[in-house]
Amino acid sequence: MPRAAKGNIEQLPSGSFRVSVYAGTDPLTRQEIRLGSTVKDELKAQIELGRLLNKASEGRTPEANATMAGLLDQYAAIAEWDVSTRQTNEGFIRRTIKPAWVT
Repeated sequence: MPRAAKGNIEQLPSGSFRVSVYAGTDPLTRQEIRLGSTVKDELKAQIELGRLLNKASEGRTPEANATMAGLLDQYAAIAEWDVSTRQTNEGFIRRTIKPAWVT
């Protein structure tokens, strides 16, 4: 069960307010993902906190119905590979990677 997004507001020495929201953990690096912003007054900080909490909760699901095969095809089309490297990589993707992602 995913944890609810948490956030806080702190006042900076300059008088501005820093808004910070925990948005989960990056699946590859295992580092925390934090969304942040700085605003001039406390009311704007409360509004920004709500906006960032909403953004963090929406970010827990994919924004698009992208598939691994589709992403690999898009990447291979723009990758700057030499001819032999392109043939090797496309063959590896076709024979090894794509069949592993079919469920």
